Amino acid sequence: MTMDVMIHDAGNNDNFDDIIEHLVQIIGPSGKINDMPEVAAAVVLVRVYEMTGQLDRADALKAEVQEFLPHEVEVRPRMAPTVANLTAQTRLWRGDIDRALSDLESVPGAYMRHAWYLSRDPGLESLHGHPRFEAVVDAIQKRIDSDRAELEKSGDNLPPCITNQRPKLN
Repeated sequence: MTMDVMIHDAGNNDNFDDIIEHLVQIIGPSGKINDMPEVAAAVVLVRVYEMTGQLDRADALKAEVQEFLPHEVEVRPRMAPTVANLTAQTRLWRGDIDRALSDLESVPGAYMRHAWYLSRDPGLESLHGHPRFEAVVDAIQKRIDSDRAELEKSGDNLPPCITNQRPKLN
């Protein structure tokens, strides 16, 4: 079960206690963010805090995330798509749609192959339908389609995840 499904289910029951406890355990008792799993948990926890009216906690966690993310790509270049996604979400917290889109556009297409989740990420929902966002998603889909076609041409014994007819991103 994904965290978004858990949040949706909790929202239907107005019971976020289990989700908050789970996310706080991932981040740790200090609340200091030190790695990407903690950032991902913190971004979700910000949404939960906002949904439950705990705005001071949400703001404090936002500050932690915003302090951590800018240096992460320098340390781990492979994390560029994830950092772009999370940085875009932090920009949306401040209402900065243009810079959020620029963050997503700045990641080279080659590194975005695994970032199809963008088109479904609830943290980026306010961008859905925006022409620049749709262009990013379309570019990712084209890269996936191209890579799949090249692999299928090779005739090797391909895994089902490559050959299955999966739905398009949009």
